[in-house]
Amino acid sequence: MSFLKKAFAAAALFTAFTTGATASVMQFAGPVNYSSYGGWHNDKLVGFQLAQNTVLIDSLSGSSTTYDQGWGGNDFYGNRLYVTLMDNGQSLWSDFFAGGARGATFQSYSVSGAKLADLNNALAGINWSTTPDVQMQVRSSTIGYPGWQLHAKNVQFQATSEVPEPASLAIIGLGLLGLVAARRKATKK
Repeated sequence: MSFLKKAFAAAALFTAFTTGATASVMQFAGPVNYSSYGGWHNDKLVGFQLAQNTVLIDSLSGSSTTYDQGWGGNDFYGNRLYVTLMDNGQSLWSDFFAGGARGATFQSYSVSGAKLADLNNALAGINWSTTPDVQMQVRSSTIGYPGWQLHAKNVQFQATSEVPEPASLAIIGLGLLGLVAARRKATKK
């Protein structure tokens, strides 16, 4: 194999590895409204499917106007909405999204630091070869005692994630094929 072909193969590999081989994907869900008039609920409000082989979530944020308008008790952290990473219906990670207290309050949500690292650790444990159903969702967690209610208006959230870039993967493949061809040619001489 000529020096030019070997140089092309090496350049293709270098380009693929220095470009990061990922593309940034932004996804949105909502806005939706939700009302629970008592009972224990764990309902999906909004969500979106993560792209196959998602390697990292860079940001996750959202907002809602959430409140408890019932005559029962008042538990901001118990009667709430939460955001969760789901794989085939199983929660792998979750975090408090918004709480229900007396009086409507606009609440914004953003995850960072150790919580974002925990989310990405959970994401890293997914076996993508089994064709999982991986979703980010906002769900309710309501308290079912008499007089308890949970209401949420304009629930929305968004995530920015990193997925393998098909063009970069193709360049890596071409580079590897070039190196294999060069090696075979060298061993035949």
